[in-house]
Amino acid sequence: MDNYTEDIKNTNIYNYQYDKIGNLVKDASADISNIDWTVYGKIKKIQKTGNSINYTYDPAGNRQSKQIVNSAGSNTTYYVRDAQGNTLANYTIYNGSTIVWDEQYLYGSNRLGMWKPNIAITESGGGTGTGAWKLAGLKQYELTNHLGNVMVTISDKRKLVGGFYEPEMLSVQVSPNRAAFSL
Repeated sequence: MDNYTEDIKNTNIYNYQYDKIGNLVKDASADISNIDWTVYGKIKKIQKTGNSINYTYDPAGNRQSKQIVNSAGSNTTYYVRDAQGNTLANYTIYNGSTIVWDEQYLYGSNRLGMWKPNIAITESGGGTGTGAWKLAGLKQYELTNHLGNVMVTISDKRKLVGGFYEPEMLSVQVSPNRAAFSL
């Protein structure tokens, strides 16, 4: 009985290379020529054809930044965290000049979702996105089960269905023992 139609057996024998402790250090089919690892088992640098990706971490092992360097320049994303290590916001600096506020995580007693303002921040601290909080479709809310697993992600955008409004569903996780489910 064949479990898979495509398997690793169809891959070149020298496609993947690993270091002595089992970390992947090369993937020829993905054009990855080298992966550098920290002593804590976190990726420090990925070198691909034409670009590289560099990561930095805080002492607790949380990602602080991700820098993508290619022939067009470099973009660095910074992750702002709270004292427990939860991500609060992401900012990206494009080619050393434009700062964009990418994501703002929404919290109550736990994480509720995220807002994607995509606002360019000026040197004076202001942004080009005044009123962006009011725009529909930029906020995503996560509905969780009793274990904290995200089961449904909805947008703040609403749709008129049969005389009443429903939120726009972005993703749904269906239990494997359930029958068919449709949106």
